[in-house]
Amino acid sequence: MYNMIKKIVVVEDDKDLLEFLKEILKTKGEYDVTGFQSGSEAISYIKKNKPDLITLDLNLIDIRGETVLKAVRELYSDLPIIILTGEQASETLVTNFNLGANDYVLKPFNTDELLARVSARLRASSDGTTSNSLQSKDITVNLETFDVIKQTEKVTLTGKEFELLKYLLINKNRVCTREKILFSVWGYNSEVDTRVVDVFVGKLRKKLKGEKDSEDYLIKSVWGYGYKIQDE
Repeated sequence: MYNMIKKIVVVEDDKDLLEFLKEILKTKGEYDVTGFQSGSEAISYIKKNKPDLITLDLNLIDIRGETVLKAVRELYSDLPIIILTGEQASETLVTNFNLGANDYVLKPFNTDELLARVSARLRASSDGTTSNSLQSKDITVNLETFDVIKQTEKVTLTGKEFELLKYLLINKNRVCTREKILFSVWGYNSEVDTRVVDVFVGKLRKKLKGEKDSEDYLIKSVWGYGYKIQDE
């Protein structure tokens, strides 16, 4: 069956980053991409041309990204929107999820991770699912409330532990190298040793392990590379 090329709108105030995003989405993702630095221009375009997905920066040249988000949600309730920003404050994340964002990617971002998230959101939209949760085995992560549930019990994680678990779940069934994890979760710093990833994986394993679970029942070690969450 012939599959139509998915249309993506990128709203980003940084001209160089905008061109970079358009290029990787076109060449690596094979999407039809339209970009805007202006939030107002993006809204006008989206009113007349509904895309399949939007990536949205919060600091635009004319209006805040939240204004664009609200306007788009009034037009389309089912359109996947990924916030792509350097703003890390938890209240900003919560606000945007409450306004209707489907995902939140922090800058600097890993290109492969961004493409994986775009692909996942497009698949979910095509399947008619709108769930803002990630799941593997008996673990469920709610991306709106930031709750982590094991079976029926809530697991308390720190901010970085949550981001690490979310990253591994988004890339489920794929090997995540320590370098990619460090870049995506910690915003890569050459002064940070990749062993910090091992330390945090160890903490996650302890918190997620049930009495009858093996230590690596959820997060598997891939010797010489990194880690992955593998669905059976």
